Amino acid sequence: MIVLMINKGFTILELMITIAIMAILIAVAVPSFNSMMISNSVTRDQDTIFSLLLTARSEAVKRGRAVSVCQSSNLTACDSSASWTDGVIVFFDSNADGDIDTDTNPATIDDVVLRVNEKLQSNVNLAFTGGDHVTFNSLGQAEGNVGTFTFTHSNGTDYTRTMTLSATGRVRK
Repeated sequence: MIVLMINKGFTILELMITIAIMAILIAVAVPSFNSMMISNSVTRDQDTIFSLLLTARSEAVKRGRAVSVCQSSNLTACDSSASWTDGVIVFFDSNADGDIDTDTNPATIDDVVLRVNEKLQSNVNLAFTGGDHVTFNSLGQAEGNVGTFTFTHSNGTDYTRTMTLSATGRVRK
C-alpha cells in the first residue's frame, strides 16, 4: 500500500514574503489613514457649526423673532471670554442682544435655549472674526456680527476649513 502525503502548509519563505508585503502596505496606509481621520474630524466640526447656524436662521424666519448663536464655556449662558471651541448655544433672543437674559421672575423670561453644542473635537480650534455671537432677525438676516468662521487643527494648515457668514444671513462653506 502506498501512502501519499499532501503538503497543505506554507513554506517559511512564502510566509516571510507575505509578511514583508503586508508591512509595506501598512507603512503606506497608516499615514494616509491618519491624515484622513484628522481631516474628517475638522470637517465634522465644521458641519456641526454650519448646521447650528442654519437652524438658528431657519428658526428666526419660521418664528418671526430674533435667534442668536453665542459662544459658551458652561453651555447655560453666553460667555464673551470663552472661545467658540468651548461650546455653542442657539437660543430665542427676545431683545436681540446676543446674550441669554436670566430673570428671577420666570414669567418674564423670553430667551429660550433651542440647541447646544459641546466642546469641539480635541485639537480643533474655532475662531470667528465677527465677535462672540451672531443674531438672525425675523427675515433671516445676520444683524451686525458677520465674518468668517475658521476651523484649524493643531497638526497644521492642511486641515483648515472656513465658513463665511454674510449680512443676508447666508452661511457659505
